[in-house]
Amino acid sequence: MIKTTSYRTKHRRLQKELQILEWSSTSEIPDSCFVKETVLSPQNINNDCINKCIYTSICGAPEHRNNIKNTPLYKTCDNNLNQDILSNVICTQGDADSNSILIPLTKSSVYSENIKNKLKAWMVNFNVPHNASNALLKILKNDANLNFLPVDSRTLLQSGSTKVFNIREIEPNGIYYHFGLETGIDMYSKIFSLDDIISIVIGIDGLPLSKSSSSQFWPILAYIFPYNKNVFPIGIYYGHEKPLDSNIFIKDFVAEMLRLSTHGIVIDNITKKVIIKAICCDALARSFLMRIKGHSGYFSCSRCVIEGDYLENRVCFPFIDNCGKRTHYDYITMKDEEHHTSSII
Repeated sequence: MIKTTSYRTKHRRLQKELQILEWSSTSEIPDSCFVKETVLSPQNINNDCINKCIYTSICGAPEHRNNIKNTPLYKTCDNNLNQDILSNVICTQGDADSNSILIPLTKSSVYSENIKNKLKAWMVNFNVPHNASNALLKILKNDANLNFLPVDSRTLLQSGSTKVFNIREIEPNGIYYHFGLETGIDMYSKIFSLDDIISIVIGIDGLPLSKSSSSQFWPILAYIFPYNKNVFPIGIYYGHEKPLDSNIFIKDFVAEMLRLSTHGIVIDNITKKVIIKAICCDALARSFLMRIKGHSGYFSCSRCVIEGDYLENRVCFPFIDNCGKRTHYDYITMKDEEHHTSSII
């Protein structure tokens, strides 16, 4: 059984379509507009018809067709009708005995996609801010009647939300974002030819942002040795004080470095090993990361176990032959409690 639409349904649909149109004139539409399955072009439609309306009509009963023909269906068009629109408009006439409805004509899909693509290219090529793009889209949509355009540039660019989700909070009242060591290596692998063993140099330090406040960055930076002019961020902390716990501050970097040093990184279908060649820090950053006494402490020397002396308003370490040296084992076991402040990861 073939499902058909009732006359009342089609009539209501017709009335709804007619309500959204802007009436431009009351003159009769020429019969030349009723062409069965014909594409409108300057060769098969006269100028009078183009100047009056462009529409698609599938008329119902003969008495309704007469009413439709005498009803303006679209805004009056200029003589300089856009060829893209004209070549994609189909004006059809249904059978006089069939039941059908009036379909108002909109911008062609080819024309709308062409405009969207040009706007997207313009936004990207000229780095147009989102607020400026949104203002332009509202003008084009509301004032220029380009209803196929969205009101938000993110919808047009299909860029999604600009909200950042992988930011974590670090005490005291700071935030940290992890860019990733692997991301930086992969980026520069497209520029440089990397060896099978990739040596990484790490730099960590505090950076004040202004003189009027205590806001500061604590970035974790890196470069691939020996390309020391191509530095990339691994992670950045922002706050008004330095991170309270260095373990929490560097835990993302430590976890990623352990993974890369164990399993390597795949570049051009080749697994390359990643190692740390050096970590560069000043005295304050080093004591913070190693969780040891600062440079002004009596047991702050990281080389030997000698106790410092306070001379002339500063702590100094007298030279003594054959003083005991600190070893890696002593450090990880925290043998000298006077030297360490707390345990590391």
